[in-house]
Amino acid sequence: MAIKKGPESSINDDLKGFEEVIDLYSQAKREKGRVSDKNSDPFALFNFLEKENQRLAKIDLFFREKSENYVSSKSLPQLIKIQQENLALSRSELINQLKGPQSPLMKNMKLLFNKSFTTTAR
Repeated sequence: MAIKKGPESSINDDLKGFEEVIDLYSQAKREKGRVSDKNSDPFALFNFLEKENQRLAKIDLFFREKSENYVSSKSLPQLIKIQQENLALSRSELINQLKGPQSPLMKNMKLLFNKSFTTTAR
């Protein structure tokens, strides 16, 4: 059986992926005549679609701009190498400062050791 390509099929193509949302909406309409739930929110569908739209806009922005900049940057390997060198230098400076006898780390370690392992006279 051949599928018609007309206004009805184009509408169905446009709504593809929103079947669950449409089902929820139609189910809510059917249940509206019944006793309404106290927990049901008449704007739940609208809130869901609003949040989903914001989430998709953020994903679109990420893939459109940020990832494109990442891929198109030719100097990226050089920048990574420079940052790794800076990190190694900062690490070695920090370790040299912390291993000195008058460093705050060594003072606290000495205090902790003395409190933990000294015997008290009774």
